[in-house]
Amino acid sequence: MRAAWAQASTWHVAINGSDITGDGSETKPFATIQHGIDTASDGDTVLVHPGVYNVTIVGNWTAGQGGGLNVSYMSQTTFVNSIIWGNSPEQIYFDTDWPGEAITIEYSDVQGGEAGIVTNGQGPVYWGDGNMDASPRFVNIGLGNYHLVDDSPCINAGKAAGAPTTDIEGNPRPNPAGSNPDMGAYENPSPVSLAPHLESSQQVVPSPVQMGGLLTYALHVTNTGSVDLHAIITDTLPAHVTPTGILTWTGTITTPGGVWAR
Repeated sequence: MRAAWAQASTWHVAINGSDITGDGSETKPFATIQHGIDTASDGDTVLVHPGVYNVTIVGNWTAGQGGGLNVSYMSQTTFVNSIIWGNSPEQIYFDTDWPGEAITIEYSDVQGGEAGIVTNGQGPVYWGDGNMDASPRFVNIGLGNYHLVDDSPCINAGKAAGAPTTDIEGNPRPNPAGSNPDMGAYENPSPVSLAPHLESSQQVVPSPVQMGGLLTYALHVTNTGSVDLHAIITDTLPAHVTPTGILTWTGTITTPGGVWAR
């Protein structure tokens, strides 16, 4: 009896590659990690070349470990402006066979957050600024449509510095110009207003207060818009409160969801 064994393949991904004209070779790499994963078979390797990627890694499954990412072979992986969601059995899993592994994640949407990364005592994990754990809200994940709907929390939530100037389809990134790019491989085509959107609330304790008693007065302003706000905030206290008149603060309220309080 003779048995034939298929040789495992290595698929290359690089920032100068193409998912349309690339064939996954070292000289003609793919452009996205997801396309490399979709092309690979069991036992294959997807080799990601250095660079900054806006990637979407969604809905992958393996009988082993690390359906989304298996960090191994002393890799030093960095993800910025990425979405890692709905993979099984884990989003990110550290292999135990190799030392010196590390992963850096910034301005990305990772299901389960930092706590959901299975490190097995390996690492480190550099959990940077701007990360979230919120449903990306794809157009139709069942049909493989990973574009973002207009109210996705991933829109304008990425990091502009070092980001590609176009998305996987060649659309300009960010959109609109001057904003922050979206997380993931696809830039939402609907322009988002750069006007800040604010929600404010006031609180005075205790209520009621005895005459001559001490009041604690709090003002909270939340930025629900798409850009950071640098502003002078004023409020007028009632005439029967001492001190009275207009109070002024200079505040910076970051986005998304930044809160300024005094």
